[in-house]
Amino acid sequence: MKLKIGVYILFVLFLYNGCQYSRQFAKPDTYCTQLGTIAVLPFDNRTTYPQAGAIATDLFITEMLSKGSFDMVSPAEVNERLGIHHWQEASDILSQHTPQQLGSAIYADTLLIGAVTEYYYKKGLRDSPVVGLDLKIVVADTGETIWAASITREAIPFFFYKGSLNETTQKVCRQLVTDLKNSLK
Repeated sequence: MKLKIGVYILFVLFLYNGCQYSRQFAKPDTYCTQLGTIAVLPFDNRTTYPQAGAIATDLFITEMLSKGSFDMVSPAEVNERLGIHHWQEASDILSQHTPQQLGSAIYADTLLIGAVTEYYYKKGLRDSPVVGLDLKIVVADTGETIWAASITREAIPFFFYKGSLNETTQKVCRQLVTDLKNSLK
């Protein structure tokens, strides 16, 4: 009987957790303190969902702030310091400035560059939210990537739980920030 209950609990936890695929790189012997001030550039939106980049950027920043371990320059501050008066994605900003120019102009030691690669409801018996993010941290002075991660998560609906894109994005962001903290010494 206890085994049966344990199996049910594991099954429910699996469904709640959803399916997740991820890859990560961290330069060896890199410390969190070496990140210095991180400028979070507005995430690129590589999906057809309007504003997916802006949504994921806001949720990621909230998650970083909740950890309290990072000194950050927000995308709004980045735009203000660069004299940008409308939303521009990271790829637009990087096409106009080198990492060294950005670091100097916005007083940042490192740049967090992100892209939303998936943001949709997967059709099926019950639609399930799917979110994918690619992130990397680049040292402004050298342009060297010291950390990178790619994650895709699908929330599996069950019983009365359906999940949402926002909730799935929050979970992805939480996982990425945790991975960042854990992978750098």
